[in-house]
Amino acid sequence: MKRFLLPKLIVRLTLLVFLVSSCGPELERKREGDSSSGQTSEVPSGGNGNCEGCNNEVPSSELDPSCLTEGVSHGVQVNVGGSWSTIEDPEQVRSSYLRSLHDFSLVLRGKASGANEVWSSENVSCLKERFKSDSVLQVRFLVYKRPTDNTIKDANGVICSNQDSKYFFTKMRLKVSLYGVDNNNPGVRKFVKQYDVPVTQGEAINVGSCSSILSLEVPKDSDRFVLSIDNIYWDFFCENKDVYGSNATTVCPDYHLPSAQCVKVGVQVATDSTLKLQWDSGTPIPQLNTGSSSYSNEQCPP
Repeated sequence: MKRFLLPKLIVRLTLLVFLVSSCGPELERKREGDSSSGQTSEVPSGGNGNCEGCNNEVPSSELDPSCLTEGVSHGVQVNVGGSWSTIEDPEQVRSSYLRSLHDFSLVLRGKASGANEVWSSENVSCLKERFKSDSVLQVRFLVYKRPTDNTIKDANGVICSNQDSKYFFTKMRLKVSLYGVDNNNPGVRKFVKQYDVPVTQGEAINVGSCSSILSLEVPKDSDRFVLSIDNIYWDFFCENKDVYGSNATTVCPDYHLPSAQCVKVGVQVATDSTLKLQWDSGTPIPQLNTGSSSYSNEQCPP
């Protein structure tokens, strides 16, 4: 019997190599946000150049319509010729004074070993110039379906080579931080607060949907603010635990996004000088120093 052990071992090793190279067993392909059907197509990525490192397309077919907005207009106080006057007509304000929302999407990969964050607005020059506010800071995050194109590039220009169209995720949550920065010391970020998104423990953002609107406290002792995404958690390995042999007690309900995988996240930011994600008519209207030589109502970059 011993003379048959070697041939059997060779056959088993050959079979093992085949199974590994075939990427595991085929699962029923799940549409993100739907546990019963599949979707393997991907809207081509692109961008309108409004932010370096950002993909600014927002395909309406991918997202809940309630997450798409042109922004809310409202009254403002403007500095004209050294004196302040109030403009109450929302259409006049929209067309002449307030910028569009900062509304862009990012292709992001999981946090690399030893890194402090996944993404920072400080690394995008146009946002460094525009992320300024005295009173209003509203933020909302959107979650797109998993990119399937393995030639797509992340926000740093690195190709996401491990994407596929077989396996998906259904929900995501984030940890984000807010910092203040002084113009005379731009290399130092002053930590303000870290936020869970969604803010309610145990909740998550479904794919194709968005978080609630976060109204953050503007750093009062800083010239501008910095927004960072510190970590991303998804339920990919929980949804596909039978394929990856994952331990449910470890990867469910979610697990941190690995650095080899990429996801697509939308970011919407409203400040004093932009249209708002939401507006309470009883809120004090912001002042816009339109007399400043650096003021512009154009979207980033001008």
